Amino acid sequence: EGAAYRNLARSVRALGTDVKVTTEDRFHLGSDTKAMTATLAGMLVDEGKLTWTTTVGEILGPALKAAGLPTLKPEFGAITLEQLLSHTSGIPSDTEELYNLYVGTSEYDMSMAARRLAIIADWGSKNTPKVPAANPFQYANLGYMTVGAIVETAAGEPWESLITRRIFDALQLKTAGLGPQVTPGRLDAASGHLVDDDGKVTPMP
Repeated sequence: EGAAYRNLARSVRALGTDVKVTTEDRFHLGSDTKAMTATLAGMLVDEGKLTWTTTVGEILGPALKAAGLPTLKPEFGAITLEQLLSHTSGIPSDTEELYNLYVGTSEYDMSMAARRLAIIADWGSKNTPKVPAANPFQYANLGYMTVGAIVETAAGEPWESLITRRIFDALQLKTAGLGPQVTPGRLDAASGHLVDDDGKVTPMP
């Protein structure tokens, strides 16, 4: 424990700065929300609002139509909740195309729920999921974004509200939150860092 505190005392919030990390700093936990999203899905299965064999098309098809978004390819629409949760849906790990969808500027023009649907419609109307013959597992962020959209559509409540109310609040996780841990323009928490192929480390506040 003493060594941990000594290391903390030497740590900074961003490489190249002298702003110290504190025990009160927020840290980004990233894909931990996948387990929480899966828990929300399980709750809705228990409540009879979803089943493990519910398909993407059953839940999101009407929502996409109502929003005037493109229709999903049949193979995407046939993916089940269980396949999404287990990363065996045929949706690939992140590609350049998917990354460009994630980091677009349309989030400034729509709610997060609407943005999730738009990303799913964009990729799912143009691409056919492919399950590799050797091993069906492909770690898919888009797959869990799709679970989030299914959960919020079935529950009639945004994912952000559901995870806050049914996970954070229920477990009394008083410091849990959503979004970047660092306030734009301020180094008020520990920053994430990007390590490129050459080993260069760049703060990503």
